Amino acid sequence: MTISAARHGLRVGFVLLCAVGCGQGGTPAATLTLPGTAWLAEEIAGGVAAEVQSTLEFSADRVAGSAGCNRLTGPVAIDGARLTFGALATTRRMCPPPAMEQEQRFLAALGRVRRFEGRDGTLVLLGDGPEVLARLVPHAPAAP
Repeated sequence: MTISAARHGLRVGFVLLCAVGCGQGGTPAATLTLPGTAWLAEEIAGGVAAEVQSTLEFSADRVAGSAGCNRLTGPVAIDGARLTFGALATTRRMCPPPAMEQEQRFLAALGRVRRFEGRDGTLVLLGDGPEVLARLVPHAPAAP
């Protein structure tokens, strides 16, 4: 095989890989491994309150974190770029309106998630269409 043919093969392979997983400037989800990672929401349905933190911490088949006011936990299914959250359990504290509003938007977004992408170091949660449901950045979880 010539160098030119090898380069063409690599280019075709990259194009096919991106056609499957990159979409809109993202990186293939297969290169973004979720188990063992923690994330902080920087966008949920258009924005987040400055003083409120919505977080996710992934294990192989579970997710935990904060919806904004209350802790959350539940099952998660990760299969390539596919991502779905099972029934999430939350604590039942009352918080100021900004935290409660963000929590409701975050939980609603998680219920609609069907896939994910990595984009510029962020975790992008998507539904069935191109709409971004939430964008999260890497986060170091607080020590228990």
